[in-house]
Amino acid sequence: MTNLTRAITRRTIKPYGGNNRRLIIRLEPNDILSMRQERARRWCRAPLISLFRLLAVRDIEDQMARFDDKVKDLMKGGMSRCEAEKKAKGIINK
Repeated sequence: MTNLTRAITRRTIKPYGGNNRRLIIRLEPNDILSMRQERARRWCRAPLISLFRLLAVRDIEDQMARFDDKVKDLMKGGMSRCEAEKKAKGIINK
């Protein structure tokens, strides 16, 4: 792995949004991620740690929602909540 000493810029393959513009993504030194639409001047910038935290929280919320859905499905099948939670933990962790 090499350290990021210069900005790296890439363009997405597919366009996003209603105006059919692709995104330009730039990974900059000091752990900054920048994005803009094609043919636009304004860059949106954010520290990578902020984006990582946002994605981690979203992932945890998704896992919790899947777990709750699985528990509800198992409880509909006649299991108690305690049994359903134990079984759902085994299914989600696999």
